[in-house]
Amino acid sequence: MNYKKENVKEDYYEGCYNDMKQQITGYKESKEINDWFSAVLGEECFVIRAPPHRRMALDESKLPFANNRTKRSAFISDAPIHLCNMSSIKDMEKLIKKKYKGKQDVLATKEVNIDTFRPTFLIDYAEPYCEDEFFELRIQNVLFRLLGPCQRCKTTSLNWGKNCRDNLMEPFMTICEKRKHPKYGPIFGTYLKPDVIPTKKDFEELLEGFPAVKDR
Repeated sequence: MNYKKENVKEDYYEGCYNDMKQQITGYKESKEINDWFSAVLGEECFVIRAPPHRRMALDESKLPFANNRTKRSAFISDAPIHLCNMSSIKDMEKLIKKKYKGKQDVLATKEVNIDTFRPTFLIDYAEPYCEDEFFELRIQNVLFRLLGPCQRCKTTSLNWGKNCRDNLMEPFMTICEKRKHPKYGPIFGTYLKPDVIPTKKDFEELLEGFPAVKDR
């Protein structure tokens, strides 16, 4: 996001606007973080952190397992945690190779890796796309609940290592062909939320028809 300096008031920002004309309120990150981003981007910039009081509901039309108690506080568009399965990434790579079999000049430019999908968590489970069915996932003592699938856009056609967009819009086009949901469009990976379901009543509301888990 780009911000005009005249809107800056010390470390607190109110009434700033990003490139999409959305109003932003928040706090400036530390000098070390801002200096790092400025060095990487090659121009002076700073990062805005959401204020503690920011609470916005998730879009239930995109995330079918969200509810009105699920809130987001940071400047995120969909959900706090994005998970991908390494087996799914490898399978997508196989689909690309099969699609362009015999076209070595094309295959030489195609890369499908972790950076393509930018997950928060990466698991390596044997069955590709089985993460779509993980309604609950526990990492150590933290329980994560499925919010819905990750709807993919043309950003997946960007090659971050070469700083360019794939000329055939891959792997986005293959995701559209092989992983297009009738309601949610091209999907790859899932969105999760760290969650604690406090009561049996809450559990029954969230997971209607599921047997209550004794050890949570």
